[in-house]
Amino acid sequence: MKINQLFFFILFILFSQPSFANCARGGGIFADKSISTSTIALPANVVVESRSYSAGDPLYDSGWKSGSNSDLTISGCGRNYVVGFFYLNGPQVDSPGGTQVMPTNIPGLGVRVTAQNQAGPYDGAMPIDNNWHDGDRGSDHELRNSQYKVELVALGGPISSGQLSFGSPLAQVEFRESRSHTAYGDVASNVALTNTNVTIKAMGCNADVSSINFAFGSIKMAEFDSTTKIAAPDTQTVTLSCESGTNVSLSLNGTPAAGNNANNTVIALTGEGNADVASGIGVQLGLQSSGYNSGSNGLPLNQSITLFSSSRNGSTYSSGGTGSQEQLIFSASYFKTGAVVTAGSANSSASITLTYN
Repeated sequence: MKINQLFFFILFILFSQPSFANCARGGGIFADKSISTSTIALPANVVVESRSYSAGDPLYDSGWKSGSNSDLTISGCGRNYVVGFFYLNGPQVDSPGGTQVMPTNIPGLGVRVTAQNQAGPYDGAMPIDNNWHDGDRGSDHELRNSQYKVELVALGGPISSGQLSFGSPLAQVEFRESRSHTAYGDVASNVALTNTNVTIKAMGCNADVSSINFAFGSIKMAEFDSTTKIAAPDTQTVTLSCESGTNVSLSLNGTPAAGNNANNTVIALTGEGNADVASGIGVQLGLQSSGYNSGSNGLPLNQSITLFSSSRNGSTYSSGGTGSQEQLIFSASYFKTGAVVTAGSANSSASITLTYN
């Protein structure tokens, strides 16, 4: 009887080894147990405008990129397992849980990473939000075609030019037995970047002056007997300091002169028609720059004129546009619009609007 008791006691010990729940990349003998990595190639540069953006305005979207392991199994999870959606580098890793658009090293510019097909309740699109989420209490989970996408998003306000930098891998999804990166478990998927530096080009220019003036002095009416144009003695130069590649358009807004207004380029005199104002003439402006030359035709009124134009693919800059500095050289002429020119004051004004993007 004692022998039998000892025998059964030994069997009891042999078959009562403790077991621990541990989410792990698994599957069959020949299963691919590697992390499913989605690789995304960010553009070399991204063009933004020199303006105030609304929070959430999209600037770049990589689209969904599939992972390297299309049929990954996470097995052996306990009933209380959790799934973590986390960034891996600063400054994103320092943002509080639940944040969906994370800051970057560029003021005004954020990043949003989204994952999908992460098994069970997380097969739908899930933002990487530096947070732990409850599992479905199941043991085994299959990530079929894990995917990620990366978006650049405005945080609100202006966006600065600069070198946008990321770490790689950028973010990951992990299965853990408790809410800790060191708890039993495994990383299931992540997103890696082929280039971690993106040039952000905040397109725009600053003009060195806010107004220009032309002094004609006194003009003899007889001078118009032999010509239709009398130029001001000096030109005026506006210097633009720009983010290279900026598109610039110009519009000259003013009241068209009556009479022979060549191609709608002649601005009416201030008080045209009054007794003390000269008649039969107006003012025509000309412009010369590296990207545009009005020549002898003058600047047309009240319409947009492209001065500098770049080649872009969506938000990515290719070539063209302004250099870092451009000069706009303006000229002015009295232009004969009537058969007879009469004496009087001959002042005129118009507004020049420069638009950058």
